[in-house]
Amino acid sequence: MQGGRWFASFLIETTDKHEEKQEPRLDSVGVDIGIKELATLSNGVVFPKSQPLKKQLKRLRQLQKKLSRQVRHSNGYEKIKAKIAKLHYFVTQKRKTIIHEATSYLVKTFDRVAIEDLNVKGMIKNHKLARAISDVGFGMFKEILKYKCKLYGVKLVLVYRFFASSKICSKCGTKKENLKLSERVYKCNSCNLVIDRDFNTSLNINGWRQV
Repeated sequence: MQGGRWFASFLIETTDKHEEKQEPRLDSVGVDIGIKELATLSNGVVFPKSQPLKKQLKRLRQLQKKLSRQVRHSNGYEKIKAKIAKLHYFVTQKRKTIIHEATSYLVKTFDRVAIEDLNVKGMIKNHKLARAISDVGFGMFKEILKYKCKLYGVKLVLVYRFFASSKICSKCGTKKENLKLSERVYKCNSCNLVIDRDFNTSLNINGWRQV
């Protein structure tokens, strides 16, 4: 039971849909998962963020405030509790839909997908970014992409998490030691490249090769 709804699962035998004829896939892509956008790809495609929880926060706060005024386990308490559960379920499903759209595009379009092996648990310890990171669904994105890559026979490359993908110039390779999170445009002091920060990162992720 989830969000006040009951679900049933059935196991059936069917023809593997991946045996059907598919269009030839492209070679490789780098994916930068971020807070500004859900995912920025090295081929220029951008999947915008939705942040479903942020849009529902006002409603959620109102319900939680009402819940705190109710007598625990009373009829009113249980009704409001059920509404909160439904709201959380809606947010989760909305997030999953967006992530499924992006990950399906990746595995159907490319033979190799490279993303950073992000330490999500460590990242959400940053209280300023925790809500945004959780709302985007970094961990969910990675896990769904993993199983889809395996299902479609796509090579998934997890880039070393300490690789300075956002600080390196994708054109000349010069590393910028000081780069603030607020700087959304990457400007290289060596070759004068001016490029969107996330796009620059995705290019570096795509070009990363394990030593």
